[in-house]
Amino acid sequence: MIDGYVLPWWEILLAYRAYNLWKTVWFSITNKEGKETIVRDLRILRDSFQYNIEAFVVDGWPSILAAIREVYPKAVIQRCLVHVQRQVFNYVSRNPKTEAGKDLVRIMNYPVLSNPKAFPRLFEEWKEKYFLFLIEKSVSCLGKRIFKHTSLRKAIRHIENALPDMYHFASDSEIEKSTNKLEWFFWVLTEEWILEHKWLSKKRLRSFVALWIYFRNNR
Repeated sequence: MIDGYVLPWWEILLAYRAYNLWKTVWFSITNKEGKETIVRDLRILRDSFQYNIEAFVVDGWPSILAAIREVYPKAVIQRCLVHVQRQVFNYVSRNPKTEAGKDLVRIMNYPVLSNPKAFPRLFEEWKEKYFLFLIEKSVSCLGKRIFKHTSLRKAIRHIENALPDMYHFASDSEIEKSTNKLEWFFWVLTEEWILEHKWLSKKRLRSFVALWIYFRNNR
């Protein structure tokens, strides 16, 4: 599992956690969640630690996807289902006003979303049902014809981009389908421990994070 977390001093903690070992096998602290940093980290895991990683569970951030494909091109990428759901809700909200939006929210319910047979079928049926609505256009203030329902169209693109990698391990109960457990693990660090020590200098903050991860790994 790979994810990034915001720290004080405008820095990002990149965490790499093996779900089968329940250990954070690597981390780095950087000023951005860029591809170059993640490529460097993955090369350390591959070349220095000899990790033959066969599957990644990630949120779909483009830099993470690109880095994995460069360093571990044969690895299977499992998109975090919770992040897919969360991003769609960011686009259309949990209480949309249109019928199309309300129906989309219904099928984004996690038990449906995590069903590899039900969700793709319901999603295609939803697109077909609201096809004419989704292609409606209006005239912008510049006199150009633009699509009216941009939030729904963004949600569609997000789902379509994620779908090929949403159900690789649907029948494997030992592989996580989301990064929720990783997020919760580091939420304790970022929202509780660091808030209590928010006046640490940048150097001491990095040492604090390293020690926290070390002792959590060895509990």
